[in-house]
Amino acid sequence: MSHEKMPRSRAPTPFDECAESRLRRMGLLDEDGQPDKDAVAVLAGVFAGQYFEDLCEYHQDIRTVREILRLFAAETERASPQKRFVLLCLQYDAIYRELPDPVWWLSGNMELADRFASGFVSRLGQLAEEGA
Repeated sequence: MSHEKMPRSRAPTPFDECAESRLRRMGLLDEDGQPDKDAVAVLAGVFAGQYFEDLCEYHQDIRTVREILRLFAAETERASPQKRFVLLCLQYDAIYRELPDPVWWLSGNMELADRFASGFVSRLGQLAEEGA
C-alpha cells in the first residue's frame, strides 16, 4: 500500500486518552499515575538551563535577563497552577523559541505541569543569582 492510500490518524496530543500512558513511558508518571518527583525535577532543571542559555543569547545582557527572570518569578508566584504553566510557555514565545516537546506533553496533566513550572522557575532564579 502506498503512503497516499494509507489512512492518516490524528496526531496525538497531551489531552487525548493515551496521554497518561505516554507520560508513563517517558518516566514522568509511576504505575499509579502519580508524578515521579525526581524525574520532573531533573526535566525542569535541564530545560531551565537550556532556556537560560537561549535567553542570554537572545538578550546578550545579563542585567536584562535577570530583570526578565525577576518579573517572571513574581508573576508565577501569584499565579494559579494553570496560569503558571501558560506564563512559562509565553516565556518561550517571547524569544521566538518553540516549547520543547517534553514540556508540551506535560500540559495535559496539571499536577505534572505545575511541578515542572515550579522547578523551572526555581532553577532559573538560581541561575540568575549565579550570573551563569
